[in-house]
Amino acid sequence: MKLLLTRDTMKWFWDHYLSDPSEGAHPHASPLRAPDLSGLPPALLVTAEYDPLRDEGEFYAEKLRANGVPTVLTRYDGVNHGFMFWVGVVDKAGSAMNEACNWLRGVFTVRANGVRTGPTLSPGTLTHAPLSGHIGTQVPGIFGKVQVL
Repeated sequence: MKLLLTRDTMKWFWDHYLSDPSEGAHPHASPLRAPDLSGLPPALLVTAEYDPLRDEGEFYAEKLRANGVPTVLTRYDGVNHGFMFWVGVVDKAGSAMNEACNWLRGVFTVRANGVRTGPTLSPGTLTHAPLSGHIGTQVPGIFGKVQVL
């Protein structure tokens, strides 16, 4: 199988992602370098069997869990990096996209008074609640409040 993401393309993207190569050591660019990941929000990590970043993504999921962050990890076998963009073309892309959307619905489910009614947030597990009835609700986000649409 030919990989779409190769070592050379990864280097190209990395070089364009940073303003200066020294930024690559900062945890904002390389979260695995962070000494402590506790306090981060719940995470869903989707990896692909034929992805040069697969092992790094799965190691990150392990580190999140070890730091008490509720984390769901799903590896999709038989696909490569970027497969989720091919919904309707790659069979497993639709399943992965549905998983991500359902996970987000659960994470962003809140009552109007701001009390979370969504997933049970214990490390490594999430159960989902429907989003209906919560449209327009403001929820905390990394850049302030996020509106559920």
